[in-house]
Amino acid sequence: MHQPILPDSPRGRLRWALSESLIVAGIFLAWIAVAITATIVLRVLTFPFRVLLGQSPLPADVLLSVTVLGNAVLAIGMVTSLLYVAVRAGTILLEYAERGA
Repeated sequence: MHQPILPDSPRGRLRWALSESLIVAGIFLAWIAVAITATIVLRVLTFPFRVLLGQSPLPADVLLSVTVLGNAVLAIGMVTSLLYVAVRAGTILLEYAERGA
């Protein structure tokens, strides 16, 4: 039997909305984890070259890379979340169209 995506009871709908919001928050957290990992890997890989060139890692340089990555993560996270929401909304609309037919 086909189980509906959106429950009929208010409690079920609240539970569904909370689970969907946790998924969207998880998308943002996953992209933040990717950005933090990329920042750490880049810092570790470029540190020996900076030492060889006589450049010390400046705190301002670290803050700049975190800011640039933060902006990229925000944009990518927003696009990914909006795509997820659009697909879920389309799925719900298709389900209601099938129910009505």
